[in-house]
Amino acid sequence: MIRVFRPLFPHLRPHAKAFAWGFIALVFSVALQLAGPQVLSRGVDAVASGSGSVSGVAALLAGLAVGQAGLRFASRRLVLVSARRVEHELRMAYVGHLLRLPMETLDAARRGDLVSRALHDLQDLRLFLGAGLLNLCQTLLVAAGTAVLLWRIHPGLAGVALAPFPAIAWIVRRMSPRLHRRFLAADQAAGELADRVQETLTAVRVLRAYRREEWQRERFREENDALCRARERVVWAWAGVFPVVGVLAGLGHVAVLGLGGYWVYRGSLSLGGLVAFSAYLAMLVWPMVALGWTLSLFQRGAAAVGRLQEVRTWPIEPDPAGPLPLAAGSCLEAVGVSYTYPEAPRPAVVGVDLRVAEGGVWALVGPTGSGKTTVVSLLARLRRPQTGRITAHGVPIQEISDAALRRHLAVVPQEDFFFSDSVAANVCLGRPRDDARIWNALTLAELADEVAALPRGVDTPVGEGGVTLSGGQRQRLGIARAVYGDPGVLVLDGSLSNLDAHTARSVIGRLRERFRGRTLVMVSHRAFEVEKADGVWFLAGGRVVAFGRHEDLWDDLAAYRRLYREEALRRELEEKP
Repeated sequence: MIRVFRPLFPHLRPHAKAFAWGFIALVFSVALQLAGPQVLSRGVDAVASGSGSVSGVAALLAGLAVGQAGLRFASRRLVLVSARRVEHELRMAYVGHLLRLPMETLDAARRGDLVSRALHDLQDLRLFLGAGLLNLCQTLLVAAGTAVLLWRIHPGLAGVALAPFPAIAWIVRRMSPRLHRRFLAADQAAGELADRVQETLTAVRVLRAYRREEWQRERFREENDALCRARERVVWAWAGVFPVVGVLAGLGHVAVLGLGGYWVYRGSLSLGGLVAFSAYLAMLVWPMVALGWTLSLFQRGAAAVGRLQEVRTWPIEPDPAGPLPLAAGSCLEAVGVSYTYPEAPRPAVVGVDLRVAEGGVWALVGPTGSGKTTVVSLLARLRRPQTGRITAHGVPIQEISDAALRRHLAVVPQEDFFFSDSVAANVCLGRPRDDARIWNALTLAELADEVAALPRGVDTPVGEGGVTLSGGQRQRLGIARAVYGDPGVLVLDGSLSNLDAHTARSVIGRLRERFRGRTLVMVSHRAFEVEKADGVWFLAGGRVVAFGRHEDLWDDLAAYRRLYREEALRRELEEKP
């Protein structure tokens, strides 16, 4: 047990005092509970002999009951509240770990399963740390205390009453591994179902567009049936523990009543002693019956710890502490950079060499699938190259802290993500709100007039993923978000693709003026967006084929001319009334 739950110790240590006081209160509560039958026994004997009063015994029993209730309330409050706080800290640590995982790890993970671990597995763990541990400790204390007291009342009768309990312990021991396996399988099935739900909600537009709702419903039914079967196997594994334990404990009780009555008749046991013995035995039966439930909580908690620890062992991205050096040399430089996506048949980029000088407008151009976005991800350290090196101002970017690098360089992806919050909140993205800066950023992105026309202006909710916005509005809102941070380098990774030519030119003009003296990198397969760039890298097949100004590439590179003509034709068709 200690080995299984050892990963929790750092999170339990701050709450050790509360847990300790809770279990101390439980000990005193059990002590008062065990004292009750002793009082009852003496009262019965006194009343039977005519030397005692019922009212005095009743008052004493009532006092014990009130004290026991108060102590039990204190123990439950201390332990259960502490268990919820541990759950809260574990969930924060878990999500914090997810945010530090490499992109490759997150790409391979099932998102719904990760959500299931953060919710259901941590809930199972909290139930064990709270109700499970309380019941386990109470069972052990009551079992030890009643065994001693039963032996003191009548050793022979105690031997008869406790005879079934070794069989109960054997049953629990045999059931434990099976329960663990089945709870683990059920948790995995729950994770797969959560993944299917997440997939369904994400793809709901596609499913409706292609009328594939019934197909997806059948896929969901398969996962749901698998979860139901896994949970049923858990029920069958431990539901039998209750009746078996109850029957065995009940047989001991029947034997006690029969033999005890006989010994009372013979005079070797007092009537009060038999009453106390029966009370203690009844007190012991329920914890033994509840042991099956406690065992299930233990196995659920152990399975949850295993699944959570599996994720916690995934290596995270290191966060260096180095500052961004002062401007010296190239702003960004890649030398011999190559990268292959996991399980991809060929590299996405191979031997890429490029040098982005400080200031000016630069461009990465190439057909779809040429590796432009991969190069941007590597320059921004969202992914790490397998070969080659990338530097910022002459310093390897793996030595620069995340905070310094993100302040220096902002990337606007082609498909940005927006939270279910207001326009202002999505622009600020957790940074201090400044309405003047927000409107300035929206103006640079050619979005200020459209936001001003919304019912609540910048406080208008955009819906999850920006569902209330058009594709072009989402891209311009992403540009405003990046500009709001006032970065030294702004990279537009195809983030003008949903805009018409006129709007795209206006946005580019404003950004060039805004970033005068700083660095603007345009990534596009549309040549007209980069006609006035200071330098253009042309990528094809994951390699840098050529570098130069637009006019030079137009004269020397047939593939560049072909791309430009295709875009010019598309632009002409877009601009026709």
